[in-house]
Amino acid sequence: MNGDILARRAAYSDRDIVRSRRCPVSNEREIFSQREGQWGSYRSDPVEMETGAKLVLNPACEYSRKRFVYRKAEVPEILFMSKVVKPGDSVLDVGANIGYWSTALSAQVGPRGRVYAFEPSPVTLEYLRKNIAINNCGNVSVFPVGLSSEDKTGRFWLSKDHTGSSRLDDDSSKKDESIEIEVVALDSICGSFDLDRISFIKIDVEGGEVKILEGAKKLLSKISPIILLECNSSLYKESGVSLARFIAICDSLGYIPHKVPSLERLREGRLSLEEFRLAPDAECRENIILTKNPIV
Repeated sequence: MNGDILARRAAYSDRDIVRSRRCPVSNEREIFSQREGQWGSYRSDPVEMETGAKLVLNPACEYSRKRFVYRKAEVPEILFMSKVVKPGDSVLDVGANIGYWSTALSAQVGPRGRVYAFEPSPVTLEYLRKNIAINNCGNVSVFPVGLSSEDKTGRFWLSKDHTGSSRLDDDSSKKDESIEIEVVALDSICGSFDLDRISFIKIDVEGGEVKILEGAKKLLSKISPIILLECNSSLYKESGVSLARFIAICDSLGYIPHKVPSLERLREGRLSLEEFRLAPDAECRENIILTKNPIV
């Protein structure tokens, strides 16, 4: 189940719509509209994504609603991953959510590879484990902890309607909306990984990316995986860090930021990356790729 995982097509409600003949589907917009109407009655049936994975979605979550309607997310990023991650690799999915990335990574690395998925939210963790089981992802290990710069007990804020927005947050005013969780640094648990085979790390934790890198200095001084992460300067500020601090940790580790290649470039097989020059006082809100070495 490796190779270009985007070649697999979604099939859950398209077939239902066509078979019913109640509303002929002529284009993508109509399909999305039909799915929007179906979402209100969705309960727990697995829904097939364009990656080929079937996901049980959370009816109370906006992130899940979007997956139901569009059946895809971060398409250029997923395609880039499918070009650089090889069968047998080990990879990390930090901020695994309900398993969209974890299941895609599982298929990509195959039975000889390993996926280490990190997700501290109890509700989201339940969906993640269901989806790992449904897709027979025996190569995925789940860590129900948060990651940061040090080992500690932290407060994890739970978003009521968007699991992708939940995050570590010590703001005492949110105590009624948060839970206490175990937080660790990657350097503290890297003995759990097959270090020599880690080729790729995806990090999406709503502003905690910088602290995770700071907690992985020893690990990232020994290995040079490609890192895909969300760079959101506004969320960084809310987490008590700055874009300048992000630039500094990248420099200290020898990582260079790059833009995610366009779909056109990726489909043509052009993997050369364009450097993404960040100014310390700039605003940034996009996914970026960090590499130490050129990609050819």
